[in-house]
Amino acid sequence: MSAQAMNPSQEVISHGLPHIVWRVFTAFGILAVLSLALYLFGPLYGERMSHAGHSMDETTLPISIGSDSFQIPTNMIRHANQRIGGSTSRIDLYIHWPSQSGYTVELAPAFREANPKEIQLVLASVTKRRSFLDMADRFQPVYLDAIDQTKIKKMNNGLYVAPLLNEYGYVNEKLVYGLAQGTDRPEFIARCQMSTVAGDGLLLPCETDIFIGNTSEAKFRFATSQLVEWQSFSKELNAFADRISAGK
Repeated sequence: MSAQAMNPSQEVISHGLPHIVWRVFTAFGILAVLSLALYLFGPLYGERMSHAGHSMDETTLPISIGSDSFQIPTNMIRHANQRIGGSTSRIDLYIHWPSQSGYTVELAPAFREANPKEIQLVLASVTKRRSFLDMADRFQPVYLDAIDQTKIKKMNNGLYVAPLLNEYGYVNEKLVYGLAQGTDRPEFIARCQMSTVAGDGLLLPCETDIFIGNTSEAKFRFATSQLVEWQSFSKELNAFADRISAGK
């Protein structure tokens, strides 16, 4: 007895099955390859994402601002578009303190810290000088008139703290300074943003500036915790400025 002939619909299904099976197996194959790639390279990609925007390159870059030359590690430069050598008008740095290091894998948590009480970073901007006086030299001619003389307080560590007056353009700021023995020029001076009632102050509310090189200045922003040991912190800031200027 001859085999029963297939109707047209059965013939279409029969001829189409190999193609469908092939497409299914291909799809599973692609998924398997993607899964393997994710397994092998996922941790590496995740690590790269976690360091996004930072550089772990410790190569020292020669940078010039005006007539001054600096030697700065690449991983200490905040912005990617500034991580090139040569002449510029400004360079922005972030520095782990007190190690005075740039970004590394080991120090990555410190660079992500968002707690003002725990932060261990100092920000610095190096530019051409905008004044004939640095902050310490501005103490007598500028800041003494701008502070509330009736509210000067001396802290246990020898620092003086006084609110800066609004009429001089300062908003919710205080002046913090330590006087050097036998001179009117402060050994250390900084302006700090005062905390609000809600306690939502800046991560790095204090700033100071010092001259660096022959025609440049460095402005530093730092946490109030650095004020506890202000004398050693002041010496470290000056030593850091000398080090990047001399390229040591």
